[in-house]
Amino acid sequence: MARLPDSERNTISDGLSRLLHDVQWHLDSNGFGICEACSLFTAAGAADENDGPHRCGLTGEPVGPSEAHRICVNYQAAR
Repeated sequence: MARLPDSERNTISDGLSRLLHDVQWHLDSNGFGICEACSLFTAAGAADENDGPHRCGLTGEPVGPSEAHRICVNYQAAR
């Protein structure tokens, strides 16, 4: 993959992502993704808390900026 031009690498990545999403949707399984892209992510929901400023809408836990960029086990894509 590293030897492919950026445009081809992006096309392959986008296609595989769509395929994975479709398979997960048809199997009614949870997907996976980055916390801040989750339908449960609440931006600035815990601004006054030490581990904030964001919050997980499922667990209620504060989410820091570095955690918001990580893959979340509770991720739920918008349907």
